[in-house]
Amino acid sequence: MKRTHKIIALVITVLLFTTVISGCGSNNNPDKQSSLALVIGAHKYNPKFTVSTQLNDTIYNVARSYGELSVTVSSGSPETIANWSLDVEKKDVGEAKLRQIAQANTKVIVNEIANISANNPEVDTLSAINQATNNLSSTASPIKNLIIYDSGLSTEGYLDFTKPNLILSDVQSIVNQLKSLHAIPDLKGINVIWYGIGQVRGEQSNLDSENLYRLKSIWREILATGNPLSLSFVNAELTNEYDENGLPNVSIVELPSNDIEVAATEKKQDEKVFLQLTDEKLGFKPYTAEFADKGEASSTLNKIVDILNQNNISGVYVIGSTATAGPHDTAVTLSEKRANKVKSELQSKGVKIRIIAVGIGDSKCCLRTNDIDSQGNLIEAQAKQNRAVFIISENSDTIDKFKKEGLI
Repeated sequence: MKRTHKIIALVITVLLFTTVISGCGSNNNPDKQSSLALVIGAHKYNPKFTVSTQLNDTIYNVARSYGELSVTVSSGSPETIANWSLDVEKKDVGEAKLRQIAQANTKVIVNEIANISANNPEVDTLSAINQATNNLSSTASPIKNLIIYDSGLSTEGYLDFTKPNLILSDVQSIVNQLKSLHAIPDLKGINVIWYGIGQVRGEQSNLDSENLYRLKSIWREILATGNPLSLSFVNAELTNEYDENGLPNVSIVELPSNDIEVAATEKKQDEKVFLQLTDEKLGFKPYTAEFADKGEASSTLNKIVDILNQNNISGVYVIGSTATAGPHDTAVTLSEKRANKVKSELQSKGVKIRIIAVGIGDSKCCLRTNDIDSQGNLIEAQAKQNRAVFIISENSDTIDKFKKEGLI
């Protein structure tokens, strides 16, 4: 409670500071006011929350346009610990002074949110998102952004991943149940960006690629059902800083094992592999199917050969993907050439199982993240994740879904 009172008092200070500097005069509002709702997983086993350059810029845009900003912490009992309303009268103030005011307010806000932490045990990310969404819905701003910093591995509420096999449940079944409980956040008109999904620290075991894929699929479908204006997951690694001292307890989530077992006699046909080789791991020269660094590519693929040869896998799909740039047909052709390049390299290195190469280009699907912002510009951080080659077991749910959707 102390922290809440402190921040409410700060809001009054910020507004008074702005009013004193602004004085009286003409109306110089920017063309579009923006508001922001932050959901921050400042709890045990989550990377320490830090204010990135991108977030700092987003907060500045809110301050400069005199919008509203709320901060909700995703504990077991989520709390909105701050609500800034920066809509004040501005008269006879030049653009330079307005920028100065916005920068000062941004600095105060950033300093306050940089060290927040959960007050309550456990994590209910879905309730926190709903709470933050409600905060945004009450604003009149034409531009509304919801930014989530959380692992998404919640331990309380409707989406409690400590329940056995929830992460293995059918995604549509989960969504349908949440619909019946009226628990899907209403995201109409809201841009949603999620940082750090699946990223954990401390004693919580890391998510392997299959569990991360499942977790992201569940959250993607839930949020997409809320009909947001845009939805993207930023895969960049968050800080390694982690301090659990003084943080309320959070339950450990026991994750299903996806280790591939080697059968002593009979081969199994349902082993699963899910590998994502992004541009950073397996880079290609721009607009070609030639490796940017042949030595590095060879080293990466040697590791893949070991995985495919040492385990009981009947076959895999090698799926090429590109960023959203240029004509769709060109992107599909390029991604198919890159997939075939990886296929031929794997075969030349001694992989004997069945390999099927396909290209999906910039097709919307569960493998790719949105890499275009609301103005139609490429978001490079997400684009890097889409410039990738995926290697997936031919008997996996992902491949079954792609076949049903006509992607392969």
